[in-house]
Amino acid sequence: MALSALFAFSACGTDEPVPDSSKLLQESIYNVYNLKSFKYKADFKAKVTDSETKNKVNLDMILNGAVSGQDASKTGTEFTVVAKVDDNSENYRFDFSAKFFTEDIYLKLLALPEVPNFPIDGLKGLVGKWWKISAADLGEVGAVQKMEGIGVPYDKLDERGKKERDLILSSKFFDDIEYKSAENLEGLNVYKYTFVVDGNGVYKYVYELAKLDGQEKDAGLKEVKAMLTDAVVNGTIFVDVNSKTMVKMDLVLDAKKSKASQFNSMNLSVSLTDLNKPFNVETPTDFEVFDLGKFLGSFLGSGMTSDVSV
Repeated sequence: MALSALFAFSACGTDEPVPDSSKLLQESIYNVYNLKSFKYKADFKAKVTDSETKNKVNLDMILNGAVSGQDASKTGTEFTVVAKVDDNSENYRFDFSAKFFTEDIYLKLLALPEVPNFPIDGLKGLVGKWWKISAADLGEVGAVQKMEGIGVPYDKLDERGKKERDLILSSKFFDDIEYKSAENLEGLNVYKYTFVVDGNGVYKYVYELAKLDGQEKDAGLKEVKAMLTDAVVNGTIFVDVNSKTMVKMDLVLDAKKSKASQFNSMNLSVSLTDLNKPFNVETPTDFEVFDLGKFLGSFLGSGMTSDVSV
């Protein structure tokens, strides 16, 4: 009986499951912000032409992380980054883990960074250990642990937060939407759609966000607009049938159709799992307190070449 039900679900054909697919996909992004907990993985690869040297630069980054907020007293986020850059003449690599809580941030260098002509000796004492930093010491940078309101109920947001959340529903990120099938993905029943990223729609969203901060005249927005509107990006999205939440998205640059873009190729895959499962991001039990002022004094005062002890 279970197999028959699964077959019936998977073989339902390509009849549209909802009357307005564009609205469903926008809601699927909106609903990610309502999740109390989830784990995620992002895999980004790209080839970019350097505008000055015309060299081809290869970018490769893998991000694994989790957000927990089922227990309001133990909210936290964590991620591990493995990032590599290859410009055909030099290689760069930076691997680290981070944990963010309301009051404190914990960082760990997994290995010494591979950065040409950068004095890394001053970082040797940091590798392989968890270092605790007060979020207050980092100012606005420390606020990243809030994950831009993810997991915060709408009625708990301030007025600005509500406007940001509402903006997702009133925006348009997807064009040429086509329903493909109903499938099973990681134990979830999902709807599968293909689409083309609506560059103008995404830019309008970015612009309205900047407007909320009074930065709608920022010169950098012109570059953002050119990047979004010149590139043609095809995508596939999987939406959980029950929660109407996006659980996977794949994006691929169509280099042949893109205009004057520096990107020669681009692939991004993002997936969410363990939606609203009861788990917590755990605080490291073995850590040392990081003295930012002492570190900078040692790092800079020694000519950025000697080991640092914090």
